Amino acid sequence: MTCVASRASGVAEVDEALSRHEQHVRRHGGLIRKRRGRVREEVRALMAEAARRALAQVDDAALDEVIDGGRAPDEVAIAALGRAVRSGRVD
Repeated sequence: MTCVASRASGVAEVDEALSRHEQHVRRHGGLIRKRRGRVREEVRALMAEAARRALAQVDDAALDEVIDGGRAPDEVAIAALGRAVRSGRVD
């Protein structure tokens, strides 16, 4: 398919082909899969940022509690993640 926009040659054919392609992708769920993938990556990035912020918030006192047996590592991790999430948007 050849299109020369400056001469309006083939523009209608390209437009029609794009419309057919869009309909095909919609019928077969391609658009929703792509959107879902983009949203999944955005959520994954936000979760990673929350985890980075949580790790930065873990102080030596909390680590010492784990070393002394007063708290389990998962308790410290969950508490730090909770604070990071409650502090607001991660972006």
